[in-house]
Amino acid sequence: MTTLHGTLASYVFMSSQKRAAAKIALFVVFGVIGVAIALQNLMLVWPLVIIYGTLVWKEYASHSFVSKVLPAHTIIQKMLHAVLLFLHLSLAFSFAHPGYFSILILAFLLFEMLTYTLRLPSMQNPAVVFRKLKITTVEALLALFAFLGVFFGYAQLALIIWCIVVTDITIYSILFRKTYAVPILS
Repeated sequence: MTTLHGTLASYVFMSSQKRAAAKIALFVVFGVIGVAIALQNLMLVWPLVIIYGTLVWKEYASHSFVSKVLPAHTIIQKMLHAVLLFLHLSLAFSFAHPGYFSILILAFLLFEMLTYTLRLPSMQNPAVVFRKLKITTVEALLALFAFLGVFFGYAQLALIIWCIVVTDITIYSILFRKTYAVPILS
């Protein structure tokens, strides 16, 4: 019990970058475990592994954005962040079930949108968050279409198209659009 308390206390007092690296390492470990669980179906669900990888990359790229622009101040926001963490970790264990994965990622994206929307009234420059909300809305619609494709029996086609589009959106938003770059507010 004492070591758990010490570990949690040391996590709280870590720097922001070290916390981000620890969280990403946790996501990667869960992703590797999820791939090991879905190894029998890997030829069908490899697009989900790529989507999970892009989500982890986006999480790392957006860490400074979220911690500086959208910090969790209220208990509701902290609870939403905890739900997002739980949904993110549970995505790794659903690689073998594409329908379940698409529903979980849809829930993740909707909770993420709710988290951002709750912070809008208290922001000085909401334009940055609106850009992020637009991207998240498109990703949520893609997750819904992927679920419908899986539901109607076009799993492989739906997953491949979903993977390509989400990867393109992530590359564009991180590398070219610089959506997660923290603006300098005067």
